This record gives sequence, structure tokens and C-alpha cells, in this order.
Amino acid sequence: MHLRSRNAHIRAQFAEIPNQTRKTLVRGLIRSAVLVFLVTLVGTIGYWILTSPHVSFSDALYMTVITVTTIGFGEVIETTSHPGVRWLTMFLSFMGVGTVLYFFSSLTAFMLEGAFDRILLRRRMEKRIGEMSDHFIVCGGGRMGRHIVNELVETNRDVVLIEQDQERIQDLIEHIGDTFLWVAGDATHDETLIAAGIERAAGLAACTSDDNQNLIITFSARMHNANLRIAARCRTDVMIAKMERAGASSVVSTNKIGGLRLVSAMIRPAAVSYFDQLLRDEELQLRVESLTIGEHSKLANKTLRELRGRHFEDLLVIALRDQKNEWRYNPTGDERMHVGSCVIFISGPESRLRFEQMAMG
Repeated sequence: MHLRSRNAHIRAQFAEIPNQTRKTLVRGLIRSAVLVFLVTLVGTIGYWILTSPHVSFSDALYMTVITVTTIGFGEVIETTSHPGVRWLTMFLSFMGVGTVLYFFSSLTAFMLEGAFDRILLRRRMEKRIGEMSDHFIVCGGGRMGRHIVNELVETNRDVVLIEQDQERIQDLIEHIGDTFLWVAGDATHDETLIAAGIERAAGLAACTSDDNQNLIITFSARMHNANLRIAARCRTDVMIAKMERAGASSVVSTNKIGGLRLVSAMIRPAAVSYFDQLLRDEELQLRVESLTIGEHSKLANKTLRELRGRHFEDLLVIALRDQKNEWRYNPTGDERMHVGSCVIFISGPESRLRFEQMAMG
């Protein structure tokens, strides 16, 4: 019951009103506010001019406010000997009251539609994204995007989802939780990528169901960030070379990967079962990870035995790429890590984060 009410709250909070309706509400609120300001300004200047120099500007403003709001407190301006003041008061009574009512009705409609809450939510979202760096952007919240976002969240990585369909965003929030940020928009547009912090991101996954869109996303993302790690989804083999030329760091053919997975399930079921268990263990959350030793890392020129002695007993190194760009599988504890060495290991998210901090220096 609690989960159902929480999901309903999330759906109401993140629901999107049509763009045309939102624009109409905002225009109406701005128009009514401008009218109230103009009526107040005309009334204040009118009272001040008609009664100058006996009445101050603040008294003229007070007289205008109590007239247009129909409060009717004691008058600070004597109207008996000033016919012009009486005419101005009658004008403000008719125009001002209608304008104030129009403003409050527009404000009420704006609040009831939830537009105000959504604007505040968007501002908070934009601020949080603006403070992020080395995060990961997922373009597309479909079936594949759902798994990617979930994996990034479970491994304690910052993620921003770009998705046009608001219902998909709501569905992901309900199933994964509000542990990720999102941008509602078209990932093929530069302004959407910029809103997701493309210049400061560490990686991007172009995983929409359309190869042409993934190609455009890849090209646009590479233009904004030359050091970005881009993984692009590809459904047709003829697009692989194009995506690589567009700037993709790696292209994943879903048909090929699916075929290899089926073959592995037939001929090596025990190995497949082991890795499935590895990925599905929610308590340990073990993953196969990779890190490169940075120039200022404390681990440079250290042995793997020394690495395990730094409170990394739960970290299993399975491969090491040396300075000659050669891979050493199942390396011994005497193998040394140098600047530029790539370490392939199995660990949980906490060990990975500590290892990442030491490896990057």
C-alpha cells in the first residue's frame, strides 16, 4: 500500500502537461501580472499628480492598493474637494478589481495544473546536472535503456537519462526509484545533450531503437566532447562502420550479442550460469570492471600483491595489460602496475570506488 501511494505521488509529481497548455498558462499568468502592475502604476502616478505636493508617493501607492483590492481601509487622500481624484478612484474600482481577479484566477489555474511544482522540479534537476562531472548519459529509455540505467544506478554511478516519452521516464522512476536524473527531450538535438552535461560526461550510451538516431547522437556527442567514451547500439551491420566513423568508441550489435549469448547458453551453460549469478547477486553486487593507472596514481610501479594489501582483499584481478599493450591473464602478485596499465578485476561498488580514486590519483 505504501509503495502504491509512493508511486502515485511520483507519477503526479513527474507528470508532464502538454506544451501548448503549459505555454497558455504561463502567458496568461504573465499577462495578468503585467496588467496589475500597469493599473497600480497608473493609479499611483495619478493620485500623486492630482494631489501633489500634499500627498507623498507612498500614500498614493497605498490609496491605489486599497482601491484595486477592495480592502477599503481608511482613505489617506481626501476626495471631497478633488473631483479628479473621485473619477480616478471610480476608474480604478472598475479596472483594478477586474484585473486583480484575472491575476488570481490565472495564478490559481497555474498552481492547480501543477506547473509551478514542475518548474521548480526542473530548476532543481538542471542545477544538480550542472554540478555533475564524469557522469554517464543514457540516450533512450526503452527496454535496453532501462537495463543500462539500472546497472549504472546499482554500481553507484551518476547517470542522466535523455528520453522524449514522459511515460517511459515515469515508468523507470517507479521501478528503479528517483536515483537518477533525467532530461525530457530529443537526444539528437545539441541543446538536449548540453542540458545533460555532455561536455563534462565520462560516457554516453546511444541506445534508441533507431540506428539513424543513434548515428546522429554519436556524431553530435563527439563534437561536444572529444574525450567522451561513446557506446552505440546498432541493429543492422551496415551501420557499424558509419557509427565508428561518426565517433563511436565501441558499437554493439544487438543481434550478434544475442546470438553469441544463445550459443553460450547451449555449449557452456555452467559459465553462463556463473556470470548470471554474478550480475544478479543484489547483496554482493559484483561486477567485472576495468581501470587504467593514471600518471599521478599512488599505485604506479606497485605490485598486485601491494594492491591487495591496501584493504582490497575482496578485489580479484583477472587480467593486466602491460606497457607493451600485451594482456597477462591471471597475473601473479609480483606483476607491477605502471602508468597506462589497464587492470581487469572483479569487485563490488565500494571497492571499485576506492580503487578508482587511487588509480586516478
